[in-house]
Amino acid sequence: MFALEIESLEDLAQRSGLDRGTLYRYFNRQQAPGARNIQPLCLALEVEPEELLRALGYWR
Repeated sequence: MFALEIESLEDLAQRSGLDRGTLYRYFNRQQAPGARNIQPLCLALEVEPEELLRALGYWR
């Protein structure tokens, strides 16, 4: 996340438009990202959906 100048969940929340608490739950595997949240998160992180879901442990 540092290469994208994202240093915190707050930075990612601002960049993606998603709630910081929601992002926390995604990255701590307490909740899977919903279909409408995958695209903004992928755009913010500059990754493909498969890469994001694989990194979060939801895609094999």
